[in-house]
Amino acid sequence: MLKQMFNRALLCTALLFVFTPLQAAANPLIDMVTQQLGVSPTQASGGLGALLSTAQKGMSGGDFAALGDVVPDMSSLLAAAPTQVSGDADTLGSMASGLLGDSEAASNAVALNQAFSSLGLDSGMVGQYSKILLDFVESEGGQALMESLKSALI
Repeated sequence: MLKQMFNRALLCTALLFVFTPLQAAANPLIDMVTQQLGVSPTQASGGLGALLSTAQKGMSGGDFAALGDVVPDMSSLLAAAPTQVSGDADTLGSMASGLLGDSEAASNAVALNQAFSSLGLDSGMVGQYSKILLDFVESEGGQALMESLKSALI
């Protein structure tokens, strides 16, 4: 009787494993952001995606491809980035560039602030996310790649 119960338990466990969809392997970068900043996985993915989307505009194709080799599941992070509110970031970026001087940096800052706001995050979180991302890229991809990313974000 004990053997039958054990066999049934083993069968149930096997069936549970077979019919339970396998979740994607945990993304260590998302885990770092959620643990260090106390945000949800959706907020972590969206914020990282917004940073990577901004970086894509300012990095060379080769450097961005190298970044894709270092950042786990970068395509999913890019897809998780909030979409920009049409025209608002460009208008605000243009106004900010008049005050700050560098129109690309001002537009990037405004777009990132809007993206983070749409995720329910304070604009001050942009710097905290950036630090985690830059530290991760430096540890996994080296100083040169981190510097390329940093210059694309600034």
